[in-house]
Amino acid sequence: MAAALEPFAAKLANVLVGMAKEEVETLLGVPGAIAKLETTLADLSSILADADRRRIHDPGVERWVRELKDAMYDADDILDLFRAMEGGEDPGSPPRAAPAPSACWSALCRRSPAATRKIGRKIQALNRRVEEIAKRSSRFGFVSQVIHSSSALRLTDRPMCSCSSESSRNRKTGPSITRSDVVGDKIDLHTRNLVDLLIGNKLADGRTRARSSGDVIAVAITGAGGIGKTTLARMVFNDAVLESHFDKKVWLSVNQEVNEVHLLHGVIAAFGGSYHGCAGDKALLEDTLKHAVRQKRFLLVMDDVWSDRVWSDLLRAPLGACAPGSRVLVTTRNDGVARGMRAQHLHRVEKLDLGDSWSLLKKQVVLNEGDESEIDGLEDIGLKIVERSDGLPLAIKVVGGLLLNKGKTRDAWVNVYNHFAWSMTRSNDDINKAVYLSYEELPPHLKQCFVFCSLFPKDELIIRGVIVRMWIAQGASKLRHLSVSKTAIERVAIQKQVSLRTLLLFGRCITELTYFRNNISCLRVLHLQGVDLVDLPDYICHLKRLRYLGLANTGISAIPRGIGNLKFLQFIDLMGCRNFHQLPDSILKLQNMRFLDFRGTRLTSIPPGLELASSGSMAATAMLNSKKHLKILDLTFASRLTDNGMIEGTSNVIEEQERAEDVLSNLCPPPCVECLTVNGYFGYRLPRWMRTMSDFPSLRRLELKDYVCCKQLPVGLGQLPFLDYIWIDHAPSIVSIGHDLLFLSSSSADDQKVTTGTRITRKLQLHGLSRGDAGVAFPKLETLGLKGMLGWRVWNWDQQTPGMPALDVLTITGCKLRYLPLGLVHHATALRVLNLRNAPFPSLVELTSADNPKLQRISNSPRPRHIVVIRCPGLKVVKDLQSLRSVIWKDLDADALPEYLRETELNKLDVYCSLRLLKLISLQDGSY
Repeated sequence: MAAALEPFAAKLANVLVGMAKEEVETLLGVPGAIAKLETTLADLSSILADADRRRIHDPGVERWVRELKDAMYDADDILDLFRAMEGGEDPGSPPRAAPAPSACWSALCRRSPAATRKIGRKIQALNRRVEEIAKRSSRFGFVSQVIHSSSALRLTDRPMCSCSSESSRNRKTGPSITRSDVVGDKIDLHTRNLVDLLIGNKLADGRTRARSSGDVIAVAITGAGGIGKTTLARMVFNDAVLESHFDKKVWLSVNQEVNEVHLLHGVIAAFGGSYHGCAGDKALLEDTLKHAVRQKRFLLVMDDVWSDRVWSDLLRAPLGACAPGSRVLVTTRNDGVARGMRAQHLHRVEKLDLGDSWSLLKKQVVLNEGDESEIDGLEDIGLKIVERSDGLPLAIKVVGGLLLNKGKTRDAWVNVYNHFAWSMTRSNDDINKAVYLSYEELPPHLKQCFVFCSLFPKDELIIRGVIVRMWIAQGASKLRHLSVSKTAIERVAIQKQVSLRTLLLFGRCITELTYFRNNISCLRVLHLQGVDLVDLPDYICHLKRLRYLGLANTGISAIPRGIGNLKFLQFIDLMGCRNFHQLPDSILKLQNMRFLDFRGTRLTSIPPGLELASSGSMAATAMLNSKKHLKILDLTFASRLTDNGMIEGTSNVIEEQERAEDVLSNLCPPPCVECLTVNGYFGYRLPRWMRTMSDFPSLRRLELKDYVCCKQLPVGLGQLPFLDYIWIDHAPSIVSIGHDLLFLSSSSADDQKVTTGTRITRKLQLHGLSRGDAGVAFPKLETLGLKGMLGWRVWNWDQQTPGMPALDVLTITGCKLRYLPLGLVHHATALRVLNLRNAPFPSLVELTSADNPKLQRISNSPRPRHIVVIRCPGLKVVKDLQSLRSVIWKDLDADALPEYLRETELNKLDVYCSLRLLKLISLQDGSY
């Protein structure tokens, strides 16, 4: 899929509009040529959307589109020369004072008249090409649609939160199940049948299963792509019955392209083994796996298998050393793969019926009870839409996501139903049609971002921050690219790549960069992460158009001194370069630099101007508060704090702590910051700006790490309307958390009352929220982690103070807290996961959970003797409660008793249920 035309055309138009065209044309000797190019591109822009759509069906349009894109890329290369001469400013960068363009070009003309004439000839030739392409457009009868330059990519206006390890994968799956993905009664029945097959010795038709010596018995789930095979496998994997039956359960995402060594690494690690010392040797790895599974009865789920060879030629033999009763559950689109793996039972997943399809669509678009009546009014058109999705759950979910963004109006739903994407003739795959429909409805700039992801190998980890930086560097355009993920590259294949703009090498790809020397003069993105590279050649400094240089986890020790000549360079990633020790002074010449990461290096020399802030006055020179485009801020202290709380190398601890406070006080973030991390702060008091956190209404994510001496958390976090993640790690001096976490105290708020209130109100109005929503503390908070707070004993939050209505995950570890506050218990109604580790409640003997439909697990607590469970239908696992003696279970709407009651040894069980369920229990054969 080629990149979208619209945003690229808009980007060129923006550059042309901003040029001093008449002066440059005169100096180049091509009067009117640049203005003519601008006009032609503007005329073409109105038909680009239609051309981009029609190329899917029409090979002639596809060729025309490719020719136009080639011309646009050549135009962009020429325009880079203009930008370089006008001071090196890249579009989207903050404006700076630059020399007058006429002066720059006059100097160039005097210095190199031949080069000037060459540029002029290029512009004239490009004009002729674009004019010819424009004339041929009339043959296709394109429909004119106005586009605006505002559709050009503006990633600086979007959050780029990469301050965590969160990431996304192309098609890597895991065993976690989201209940909203599941509809209908059949899946529960199919889950139970497959569980019985896996733990029993009978096949589905009652026959005794065949046994082969040394073989692991396989069961297969088959069906079309997107039909729900993985969801069913997850349901089986997470069934409570299997927890006690198998010694080990392992989920393995296989996929179409299999790297055998990486696959063996993953399986060995999952079984608790170590592959270090095997040096990638397949025979050694297989032997290691054999020892890892010896005498273990396991369940291995192999999801998305495309060839039986991954089993028969790689895993079958070493896994045969397991204990009897081990099983493999495989999901595959191909029945032949299942038979090749000698599966003794094939379960084919059928499409959803119309009723279940509609139920699944409703789950995607209904956000609360108030929405349901509106959506029910659209049932007639909704049924037509799911009918076009052909009962495929993945297609229905994709369309549901699109409808959720479209709104709950009949016209919007009718437009989706009538969209041309459903009539695509190039593919018969209904999932592709649904995905293409969703793609077509993306804004043009996001289309480019989406297709750029195809450059990554299928199983490659796509880190959000890395790909965002590539989008910015490339202008989110994908053409003339090379992405290599294999262990070797043929020189001939490299030399065929002309005018490369993107070069991505993945894994331990060994090659001589010299091969690329004549092909990369137009390069914008160079990504060499993890490549076996020791020295970076000097000719890298001649890549005048380079915007992104990714060198993470390579063996380089330095970068060439001429790096400062790359006027457009915006991103340098050196993270994990263990041999790297020195930055050249010329790096300060990179005026467009946005990102420099040297974490995990051995940097010993920093150019003047990049020193550590050793005082408040030096920190103030950074003027962080004035950075209007700063979204992500990571403040890390070079702490000299020892384990006993003393500061190494000084006798005046108080003076060092006051200096740390002064430094952090003068590093106040701007109000636009969205992701904030403070690491290693050892001041005794809060810095000034942390006493009024409501000054940062855009903040979405906050992390405090090694927050060792301060006795107070930031004040007023609960007033931030978009904060959805808080993680505190190692704050041993915190003793009490009070209401000032939720709201500003009157003493803190007096000076900030007007400005803060105005700023938050404006932010809320911008996002369609009312000021009344701010009366609830932490309205968007989903994840709260409180770890290593060794002195924490008290959490004050009364029941009358509303807050945390969206809290999904709460983690509390390593503290002395003895009770949870009533405010949390009463208002955190969406809480799904509660992690309590290191026995933070040593006296807890009774636990009550009422009306918590999202609660899934109660485990790992040695003290509770009595549990009360009232209307918690999502609770599936109750285990590792060594002292548990009695359970009270109440649910008048339940159709069956939960499995955990069958598996738990109790002295007393009280059940309050419907008469129908009571009769069913009485008919059981003593299972309960």
